[in-house]
Amino acid sequence: MADAYFDTVRRLSEAASSPVRQQGDHGVELMVSGIPLAKFNGVYHHRRETYAGEVDRLAAVVAQADIPWCIHTRAEPTPEIRAIAARWGRTEQNRTPTMVCRPGDLRPAGDPAADLDIRVVGSAAYGAYLSTFVGGFEMAEDIAATLMPPKLLDLPGATAYLGFVAGRPVTTGYGIRSGDFVGVMNIATEPAARRRGYGRKITERIVRDAFDDGAVATYLHASEDGFPVYEAMGFSTLETWTYLV
Repeated sequence: MADAYFDTVRRLSEAASSPVRQQGDHGVELMVSGIPLAKFNGVYHHRRETYAGEVDRLAAVVAQADIPWCIHTRAEPTPEIRAIAARWGRTEQNRTPTMVCRPGDLRPAGDPAADLDIRVVGSAAYGAYLSTFVGGFEMAEDIAATLMPPKLLDLPGATAYLGFVAGRPVTTGYGIRSGDFVGVMNIATEPAARRRGYGRKITERIVRDAFDDGAVATYLHASEDGFPVYEAMGFSTLETWTYLV
């Protein structure tokens, strides 16, 4: 699943920008996507083992880029990794639950949010998708447009979802497949439409479509607010990943 996630990040970055990448000898990877968010630039430790020297060497390269960046680990960072991160000014820690849902795990919510009309959309609906994405994540439009350019709505293996209430778009979702896994992303609901079950319903739709298409599991990275919702749906935590920013 971790391999599927990082393959997805590479594909999205390559479609959205022209990333700079370097691969270390032990699975540590440098990627500078150009997207001005720390999570999408930095040194990524894909494996559970620690190769501190490789992390340090690649951190020296990415630190030259004038862009937010991170050091990522799949496990709790070791004291050595923390010392390297501190030396490069990466002292803030963001811990992200990595959650998975397999066929048979999904617990539908019944029929709440019955007024939500979920549609699969492509780049022809980009304006509506982007504005809803911006509102849901409360993100600057220029950053959102860099993160989600129109071509990502037509990317092979990916499906963009837009949820409407009374003809007005209020929530977004995105599913993208790598191998047997589908990543669930972009679950965002505009502030005025929250607490009505729309985010859960569009997530369920992505998961159901993934299983109907033969995926063995779906995965996501949960925010603090989203975690109890996903857990109630049947997602369980596999690992907690750390981003030092």
